[in-house]
This record gives sequence, structure tokens and C-alpha cells, in this order.
Amino acid sequence: MKKTFSFLYCLLLLIKLDACDLCGCNPGVFSGDFLSSDPQSYAALSSSYKQYKMLNSSTGIERIHLFNQTLTIGYAPKKWVEVRASLPYSIMVNQYANAKQRATGLNDITLFVNFKIWSKLGCNTKYKFSHQLNAGIGIEFPSGRNTSNSLDELQNFTFGSKSFDVPFSLMYILGYKKWSLIQFAYMKFNTTNKDKVRYGNMYTYQISESYTHTFKKVSLIPNAGFRVEFQDKNLHNTIIQKRSGSLQCLVICGFDLRWKSFSGGLAFQQPVWQNTANYTIKQNSTLTLNLRYQFSKIKKIQSPTIQNSTP
Repeated sequence: MKKTFSFLYCLLLLIKLDACDLCGCNPGVFSGDFLSSDPQSYAALSSSYKQYKMLNSSTGIERIHLFNQTLTIGYAPKKWVEVRASLPYSIMVNQYANAKQRATGLNDITLFVNFKIWSKLGCNTKYKFSHQLNAGIGIEFPSGRNTSNSLDELQNFTFGSKSFDVPFSLMYILGYKKWSLIQFAYMKFNTTNKDKVRYGNMYTYQISESYTHTFKKVSLIPNAGFRVEFQDKNLHNTIIQKRSGSLQCLVICGFDLRWKSFSGGLAFQQPVWQNTANYTIKQNSTLTLNLRYQFSKIKKIQSPTIQNSTP
């Protein structure tokens, strides 16, 4: 029986989960989230670039360039659970008409636990369909270099939220032969920090399709899908900050390559409609590069999609 991994980086189409890199929601924290459908032990590094255009700036900033790097370490003590820690680091460049201002800093560290709740492999079903359901919960620590600013548009871009926040996730995979349909939901609930600021809660839904093509010992997985992101407005001293929050719809596409214990991928996401900070900021496309090394042996990991062949 020949096993084919039809799903490798289910959310690195985003791959990042930076549902709005704004509002203190530390950008790139979840760039290593759900690197695969099954709990595994690995080390992963992702880098992404995103640009924002200021449509009505009172500070003279024309554009903001954001570079994110995230190191993620995952450990799977059992086949049904994975514990991962993500360490994000950001470089932010504020572009003025005749000058640029650069800032760097560590974002909020995240500890996340992912559970494989239910899995049914295609080879054991009459119609060759595979099903898998994953759920996760974590905590974000206030390790980021957050700097408060009285100007709403600058407070939208901070390194961390300065608060303990709780993310949740839910993922369902439907597989048939070399095809996989992945649905993913993500929520992050923020608490009020010492500066009496509570950044808006985050909600994301994504649906995507992937196909696996294997030649020799290399697997190529192209993928595409659609994503909706919503983030509440910020509160400062219980007062709603009008120039905050976002709602956007995105088209996502990318591909992943896997060879033995090494894998990598390139992902692109393009907003097709958005309302960011009350139409004062425009989020442009995001490009993400991912690299990963898996410590556990691939043959011990079962994928939710299996290609059957003659024994």
C-alpha cells in the first residue's frame, strides 16, 4: 500500500495566520500553526512580507512595510497531541515622503496545544473518503515590545499586545485519493493590558483545496482557497478606537514540496475586499516562505488522505 501525503501545510497558504497584522495582534505568531494534519515533532522557520498603504495619515506615513520571521518548535508525545511554541520577530519600516523609520522587536510568544480528535482513513471506508478533525487551544504571553501611542494609526502597529491572550482553532479535512478539502476556523480572545488597552478579538475562517503529486521521493502539493478575516475594534479605557479593527476577504494560493524529512513552501494571499481601520488603511498582498525539518519518521505518521495501490 502506497501512502501519499496530500496535505502538508494546510495553513501556510496563509501561512501565516496574521488576520490583520494590526492592533497588537502579534504578526506571524501562527506562521507555524498546523504545519501538518497529524501531530509531529519538528522545527520550522517562516518568513513573510506585507505592505500597508496609509490612506488618510495624520503623521505623514505613506506606507508601512512589515517583515515577519517565526521560529516554531513542535513536539508530539503521543499520536493524538502536539505541543508547539512559536517565537516571532518583526521588522517594521515606516515610509515617509522623504525618509524611512525602522523598528525591530520580539512579538508575543505563543504556546499552543493541538489535538487530533477524530480520524477515519479512506482505505477503511467504502467510498474511499478520509475524515479528520483537529482542535487546538493556546496562550499568548506578553513578551512583545509594545510601545503605547496616543495616535490610533500608530497603535495599530505594535510588537505584541502586552496582555495574556487565548487562541482557539478547529480544522476539518475531507480527503479523496490525492485531493483534500480543508476547512479551518480560528479565534483569539484578547484581555485588557496594564495600559487599559484591549485589542480587538480575532476571527478567521478559511476553506482551501490541495492536490498531491508524487514523483520519485518528492511530493508537490499545490493549493488554493478563500479566506475571511474579522477583527474587533480596540478599546482604550473602555472607549472604542474608531481607526482600528478590520474585515477582509482574501484569495489564497501556494505550493509545498516535501523530500524525506525536509519540506518547504511558498504562499501568496491577496485581499479582494477589505475595510481596515475604518477605511484609513489598505492591506496589500502577503508573500510567505516556509522551511521545516521533521524529527519523527514520515512512515510512522498517517495522513488523512491515502492513495491506495496494488499491495
